[in-house]
Amino acid sequence: RHPLWLLTRPVTFRLLFDTLALVRQRGSDQSVADFLRARRVTDGLGWRLADTAVNSACTSLEDFGVADASAALMSPQAHGGTFRPREGYQMLVERIGQGLDVRSGEPVTTVRWSEAGVAVEAGRSVRAHAAIITLPLGVLQAELVHFAPALPDPKRRAIATLTMHSAVKVFCRFRRSVDDARIHVIASDGEIPAFWRTPDPAVWTAFVTGPRAQALAAAPERAAARLCALLEPEARRVLDAIEVVDWGRDPWSRGGYSAAPVGAFSARAVLAERAGRLVFAGEASATDGAAGTVGGAISTGERAAAEVRTLLGV
Repeated sequence: RHPLWLLTRPVTFRLLFDTLALVRQRGSDQSVADFLRARRVTDGLGWRLADTAVNSACTSLEDFGVADASAALMSPQAHGGTFRPREGYQMLVERIGQGLDVRSGEPVTTVRWSEAGVAVEAGRSVRAHAAIITLPLGVLQAELVHFAPALPDPKRRAIATLTMHSAVKVFCRFRRSVDDARIHVIASDGEIPAFWRTPDPAVWTAFVTGPRAQALAAAPERAAARLCALLEPEARRVLDAIEVVDWGRDPWSRGGYSAAPVGAFSARAVLAERAGRLVFAGEASATDGAAGTVGGAISTGERAAAEVRTLLGV
């Protein structure tokens, strides 16, 4: 439906007021689901709109803490545009890393640290005065990298407390552009909350995160069928290919991005704290509501770089 249709629905205004209440929420944390139930939003359009929105947080209404949701709504990230490099994010990494000795294809197995410095084992040993740890939360939780000595107990508890669910994208390529080219995003109820058109007008993306993501990864044809049902009648006939990207099964990410369940928002600040000469960055350590975004990852990297400069006295 046209977005203006939502303005004719009383539940839309109820949700706007509820969102303002969520931003101003103080006191004990609770799940977004419980927050909505307390305001008599239990099913129907209001619940579906909230469920579609929380899909972007890589969690579920039942698992998403109000404190984390409130921070995300107040973050500058929530009020700006969404941008993606046409050449892919590797271009962004290469641009930031210009002039640095960047080495890929050398998985780290051990990080040895002390007040004297850091040694990283990756098939060979690399020594430095300090190290910035940007391992994804899912990799930290899987303990794929061994820290010697072990990380401090508060940091280990913070890593275990935050959640790292999967994120699945199903790309549906058509032999031509389908439906009205002015349509860029479709919000849907059910197991697939969001579809969007890519810069290639003949390619659509189904995006599902949180606990339900794995079900879609196992049956991507359901995403294609649902999308075709929402597009023009000829869409199924011109569907050409389906491709699945499952971040939960990627061994170097082990999930999409982080979320803070009830009572866990403070874990982000603990994760961001320096441990000796180990400085931590990455979206999960963003404390300004920008967790789960590229902007949040970049800002924590800038913060970590400043910490290293202070640590080294430069």
